[in-house]
Amino acid sequence: MYSKKCFSLRGGLLLFIFSSLCLTSLATAADALPKEPLPLNVFKHLQAREKQTVVLYGTSLTAGGEWAKAVKNYFDREFPGLVTFVNAAQSGQESNWAVTNLQKRVLARNPDLVLIEFSVNDAATRHAISLQKSEANLDAMVKAMRQQNPQVDIVVLTMNPAWNSPDEPSHKKYASDRPHLAEYYDVYRKYAREHTLPLVDIYPLWDKLRQGDEAKFKKWLPEGLHPIPAASLTVTWPAIEQLLEKARAATSFSVKDFGAAGDGKTSDTAAIQKALDSAARAGGGEVRLPEGRYISGSLVLKSHTTLRLETNAVLLSSADPNDYPIIRARWEGIETNCHRALISADHAEDIAVTGSGTVEVSGAVGRLRGPRGPTVIEAIECGNVRVEGLTLKSTRIWTLHPAYCHDVVVRGVTFETSSANSDGIDPDSCQRVLIDGCTFTTGDDNIAIKSGKGQEGVRIGRPCEDITITNCTFIKGYTSIAFGSELSGGIRRVHISNCTFQQGRAALQLKSRGGRGGYLEDVIAEHLVVGPEPLLEITGNYSYNEDAQGVPGEDGLTQFSNIQISDVKIASKNLLTIDGPAGKAVNQVRISDVRGSCNRASVIQNAKNVFLTGIQIEGISGPQYFTNNVTLTELKDAAPLQESTAEKH
Repeated sequence: MYSKKCFSLRGGLLLFIFSSLCLTSLATAADALPKEPLPLNVFKHLQAREKQTVVLYGTSLTAGGEWAKAVKNYFDREFPGLVTFVNAAQSGQESNWAVTNLQKRVLARNPDLVLIEFSVNDAATRHAISLQKSEANLDAMVKAMRQQNPQVDIVVLTMNPAWNSPDEPSHKKYASDRPHLAEYYDVYRKYAREHTLPLVDIYPLWDKLRQGDEAKFKKWLPEGLHPIPAASLTVTWPAIEQLLEKARAATSFSVKDFGAAGDGKTSDTAAIQKALDSAARAGGGEVRLPEGRYISGSLVLKSHTTLRLETNAVLLSSADPNDYPIIRARWEGIETNCHRALISADHAEDIAVTGSGTVEVSGAVGRLRGPRGPTVIEAIECGNVRVEGLTLKSTRIWTLHPAYCHDVVVRGVTFETSSANSDGIDPDSCQRVLIDGCTFTTGDDNIAIKSGKGQEGVRIGRPCEDITITNCTFIKGYTSIAFGSELSGGIRRVHISNCTFQQGRAALQLKSRGGRGGYLEDVIAEHLVVGPEPLLEITGNYSYNEDAQGVPGEDGLTQFSNIQISDVKIASKNLLTIDGPAGKAVNQVRISDVRGSCNRASVIQNAKNVFLTGIQIEGISGPQYFTNNVTLTELKDAAPLQESTAEKH
């Protein structure tokens, strides 16, 4: 039997252990919370794809500061279309003015995030604002903003020191006019600390530079107060960006928190999908893959969800075909059974895959046929689709395949693929697609624009239209930009500009075959650098991927019309080849202002209204063009095409 004393001791010990465990749990939970105040609300709403307004309010250091432009660029890049940005700062002003004008310049905008700094001018003796008044004005502005919107995020900034530049007049001796500047910055620090506001303390960063390299400090503030743009981006902006990125990370879903290992061995499919589903249930959000190698099967993105791969994060396809469920998808122009993509979406709105990491589908599953293997990213019937910044790799399978989608943006993506069928991007019956600043090295077409094949494609009747391709570099591929050959639903209104084309069959290959039907019209390409591949190939006699259910008769011939190309620099074996369908001539091809060299003549067959003007090509001996069945055109230096000539060209 235990005595009461023993029981009391034992009970006390148990109580102590229990209390300790509770305290440990509380401490652990506290550790999981951000250790500094962060502007969390604005990022929570942005992660849920809700529109927000960001306002900067301050002095000339904000009104003309390069860092302010960087803030705008940050939100435009990371949350395109969601942020209204207002720089409400005014040069030469201080906090008395700021309080008076708060309603008109800030509150009227209904801000969700405000970055504020006025202490640098409060410190100027000419304004006669005391330390106490500076704090009172800041407090009045914070309370007014909180009264309007209790959830508003307010970030307080200190700014850079000043010095007396000998090159400036006496009234611009900024340091002399601000003898107690450091104390005014202390007011902002103290206020932020006492009111738990996020603080970006920029002054110490500049002061450290002044102490360590005074010459550079003065060079970067040449007139004594205002940083040159490069200095603003080197010192001021990184500190602000760091705060924004901390808030962004704190409001996103890390796959590590859902059990992902990222060790390159463990299957992380379930953990990543759980994170994606959690973001979707929250109304939307960002799911992060931190640095690591994540093995995964097929993942599904739902509406208002972003999958972001951070630097050195790699998402790798698993080698098990069973990890990729069978769905219906379009493949080479026909709806058929396919393994679902590594990253997939179906009837989703406002989705994105972004970051600086890598996504790769290996040949182990990419080469699967009957059914087709998983593509890297495939969005079907989706709207507002964004793919940015990543490196995408594939073997023996298409890489990025938006099908029946609208408002698609692919920006700053590097495509590295190998083997046949490893196209870079295949926009398929899509509307309003922007491909901007991408780089391609692929085993098949860099870009292939499609809209279905044969009778099925005609019946579905959804064209690929309003496609913009700009600022891209096409290093290597079977063809740089292919149109078709699956174009039975039609392709129209494609604009290509400011691109460089290197190794492939042609910079632009417009291809079809009998039985496709459809049309290809209104293509504009300008400001191009081409070579060693040719500029243009148009063929209605493409030999690959025939259709057992093609469109019969003349209706099965594709109409190519209104192709305009201008301002081209070229160094290639030949300029162009046009080989239209015998029963439906290529119509309206206009090429102008081409400069460079070729060593073979161009061949033009079955075409009308072909106009080539301002063509300054060196290196061709004999006629520049050989023609056959070409009407309503004026071609200088052209000769009839003979069968023997056609074989050579």
